[in-house]
Amino acid sequence: MKHFDRSAWLLYKQGSIKKEKSEQLEQHLYECEECQEAFLSLIDETQIAAAGKMLPEDFTGRVMHDLAEEKSAARSKQRMSEKKKNLIIYYVAAASITIVFVAGGLFRSLVYTGPQVLASLNSQLSITSSQTDYKWPGRIVDKVAKMINNYEVYGRFGNEEEK
Repeated sequence: MKHFDRSAWLLYKQGSIKKEKSEQLEQHLYECEECQEAFLSLIDETQIAAAGKMLPEDFTGRVMHDLAEEKSAARSKQRMSEKKKNLIIYYVAAASITIVFVAGGLFRSLVYTGPQVLASLNSQLSITSSQTDYKWPGRIVDKVAKMINNYEVYGRFGNEEEK
């Protein structure tokens, strides 16, 4: 990397060089710490004070406020990214469970035994039009719980006595 001497930086600081050369020096300043230090050493206290007077009073506050907003925006973007990732994981898990159930035949057995279960429930829950039964939801829950238990124990729906 080609470094520039003190006289080149003085000319750059004074604005006494051509635009192309000035752009070249400026680009070099972005990349070279050694030349940054050389250029900054050319700036004296009076120039720093003059530059400070050119800045508005609330410059620091505005910059800090803008930095806080940037940080907040970055956090919210990160949270959205995490939410999307969690949603994808949820869908993958749901699809995996569905595939396991399909492969295991659970859905097929539900399709074949579903009508039998409904017929059994209808026969047990025959309600006459003159009589209102408020206990039927509990009985349905009990019956379904027994059927699920039988499926877990015997591998099929139905009553324990049928086996």
